[in-house]
Amino acid sequence: MRMWTIAAGFAALGMPSFAQDYDFTWLTVGDPGNPPATEDEFPLLGGLEVGAVDYEFRLTQTEVSVGQWFEYVNAYWPYQDENLGRINFTSTWILPRNRDPGPGEDPEYYITLKGAEAFPANMGWYHAARYVNWLHNGKVEEQWAFEDGVYDTSTFGGVDEFGNPTDQPRHHPDARFWIPTMDEWTKGMYWDPNRDGEGEGGYWLMPDSGNENLISAPPEKGGETNAGLDDYLSDPFEAYQLFFPSGQFPGTQSPWGLLDGSGGVKEWNEDRTPDKISDSRVWQGSWFELDQDFFFHEDRLDTISIKPPTSHTPGLRIASLPTSSTTVVLGVAAVFMCGSRRRTYR
Repeated sequence: MRMWTIAAGFAALGMPSFAQDYDFTWLTVGDPGNPPATEDEFPLLGGLEVGAVDYEFRLTQTEVSVGQWFEYVNAYWPYQDENLGRINFTSTWILPRNRDPGPGEDPEYYITLKGAEAFPANMGWYHAARYVNWLHNGKVEEQWAFEDGVYDTSTFGGVDEFGNPTDQPRHHPDARFWIPTMDEWTKGMYWDPNRDGEGEGGYWLMPDSGNENLISAPPEKGGETNAGLDDYLSDPFEAYQLFFPSGQFPGTQSPWGLLDGSGGVKEWNEDRTPDKISDSRVWQGSWFELDQDFFFHEDRLDTISIKPPTSHTPGLRIASLPTSSTTVVLGVAAVFMCGSRRRTYR
């Protein structure tokens, strides 16, 4: 039985949501039925319309941290496909250790680089999908819990008779957690239901409830983002320890209170290219290692990148159902069962 039928029964009985918070800080993105951002407003969209969402949902306030990702790495490593690449699995900041620890040694196969626990983790899209499968299945440490529930990983990496990728394009409609769609991510970062006054909504250009370029500098020097700081510091790891932790710019937030839309790491979206000839996925936002002449462009609402799912640079912000009502499950299910509108990518 699909979970959404169970949820429908809970809703009919007035029972609370089954969603768990784990150790994330969740923020609700409301105002269902908002219009999309269009090329008329944001010229770099190139005909794309993004940001319209017809249901209430939640997003994690910050990206998944290295400490949170480390739990997944230690749970999944017995089943890891080495062909996907180590950094795709571990992130930059989690390192392998001896597979056969000696007497008295910690049996865990990986260790976190000291001081990196609060950094945003980076990973390949296929592992991001397994991570939300694992959350959906209650963090059960058995292989099945990683391989389906939100995304059917048996579809990953294959091609059909016409040579097109078989990767599942969208999450199951009964998913409890998922990788945000491009519309959800855009709405969470840029849509303000009161942008032009009470009840007068609109989109901001930047992910800080504004339209001006963010200031690239450390927090104590009036900085608003750590994007572009790579040229500012001489010792790379010391720079990361001081300026890379998530949530260090609390004044730079979206209209819904989301942090790190600028800086940290770029973030995976769920969306694939709609022509179905590529398994590439969308990623949005700027990240730490960008020179100061370029990251402004990456922060814009209308800048969207597409990369293969094996790229390891992006990180992950998670979407979920609101905890106040399980009936949203049915609304989200209806959206996905009816199909999504076509988009064109540049």
